[in-house]
Amino acid sequence: MVGPSSEPIQADPTASALARSRLHPLVRPARHRNRRHDIPSWEDRLARRQNELELFEQLDETPWVTLARAEAEVGVSRSALRSWYRNGEIQSRLVDGPNGPQRLVQLDAVIERAAASPRIQRRAEREVSLEAQVTLLRHRVDQLELRLAALERK
Repeated sequence: MVGPSSEPIQADPTASALARSRLHPLVRPARHRNRRHDIPSWEDRLARRQNELELFEQLDETPWVTLARAEAEVGVSRSALRSWYRNGEIQSRLVDGPNGPQRLVQLDAVIERAAASPRIQRRAEREVSLEAQVTLLRHRVDQLELRLAALERK
């Protein structure tokens, strides 16, 4: 720009920044309008969470698992797991998960505590005896099918 005295007028950088900040939000430069590229995708968050769990397992010799996984692998109810870590019978950690804070427990400690519980032992014995009964019944059905096939051939 050239002023009345034919001297170039220097643009004030703070003035242009001030003018841009007063612009309507839709007129602002794209870097101010949309920051969605900064938000990680759901898959990225899940992958980062899985990496954190793997790091926890590497730091300790025994794996730290979620309550749901411990419940599924050991066969202990979630309420029993909560009771055990609240009473200090097993160790637990509270970490950030994909849906908020998540409780982790040591799988080996859960297995040891479950082995010491008479109620869980009785349930396991019942389940084993049921499995044994099912196996015996399958064997008897197989024998009866063989006998029936032999009778049909005659």
